[in-house]
Amino acid sequence: MQKYTIKAARIRAGFTQREVAHKLHMNVQTFMRIENGKSYFRINSAAKFADIVGIDFDNIIFF
Repeated sequence: MQKYTIKAARIRAGFTQREVAHKLHMNVQTFMRIENGKSYFRINSAAKFADIVGIDFDNIIFF
């Protein structure tokens, strides 16, 4: 199975950073830091992100 970075998963799903941040109830700057590897998801937010983008949690590279 193919692995996706957070950015690749978001783009594959057709969402903007702002849209994903809104769905995760977080500030867009926070999501941008996570996507750029400067911060990390909490486990519950990572699971919700996987659901939002429709990719299995195990196939997303979160670090």
